[in-house]
Amino acid sequence: GTVLPACGEGRLSSWLVFVSNNASHPTNTWLGSSLQEISRAVFYACLLSEACMLEIMQVLEHMVGQSAQGISIEMGLLGLALARGVLPVAGARDHLARRIMPFVMVLLSNGDVEMQLACVEALLEVLLRYWGDAKLVEQVLVVYDGLLEQSPHEVQCAVLGAGQRLAKVVAPKATHSPAAAGQLEWLLQASQSMALQLCSAPDTPDQKRLLASQLAHVLHTIHVQDVRLPRLQSALQACAETLQRNRGLLPEGQYTAVLAVTNSQAAAKAGGAAAAAHSQQQQQQQ
Repeated sequence: GTVLPACGEGRLSSWLVFVSNNASHPTNTWLGSSLQEISRAVFYACLLSEACMLEIMQVLEHMVGQSAQGISIEMGLLGLALARGVLPVAGARDHLARRIMPFVMVLLSNGDVEMQLACVEALLEVLLRYWGDAKLVEQVLVVYDGLLEQSPHEVQCAVLGAGQRLAKVVAPKATHSPAAAGQLEWLLQASQSMALQLCSAPDTPDQKRLLASQLAHVLHTIHVQDVRLPRLQSALQACAETLQRNRGLLPEGQYTAVLAVTNSQAAAKAGGAAAAAHSQQQQQQQ
């Protein structure tokens, strides 16, 4: 496993700055295969020591400063690994996430697919920790929208996958939290847009199948939470009906699951209409 230098007197930050400045050097080929371990090590170090968290933030701010002169892919990936390690223990310190956002934006402008995938993961950490912070969430979702519109299919799938993981967290809260409901609404609108593009997109058949499969996973995740908000139910049904028209891109099991979503939402709508009609009839009789 990865062993970090001890915190205190800037030892950890000095070592990380040295590593980041030399991240693309041939002697540091170990770095690319150790990013997940570094994230875990940073997480546990920050969990045990506030000083470690402060040193990590110093390193990230150093990288933001470096970005003005250009930042290597290796340095960017290391920075995102540090961010993913520190965010889960940042607690209510939303200012940490705000300080990380400019760094992520610089990295996204690089256009490298590997970098974009890492940014999607780092931004998901921000959403999972601060889903109730409207301004921060809006920033992240705008970035995600841009990636869905302009990025390669693997990045699009990663964004939808991130949305699916977000849905697992916010869907149980949606009936009593406008913030959570709004994030589900964003995810369904994004999914509907991607489903409409399946037929016209220039992707290969395999790429379209991967995207359709990810969309089916998103719909299933929201459907099983049984969120009883009319606008979300309507959006869920519309997206399922659109995806259903791309039957040839889905395995039989997933197509059946999408069909179940459509039928369930249609039945719920019919049941609601019948209940309303019955109530109105009773009132007229009285």
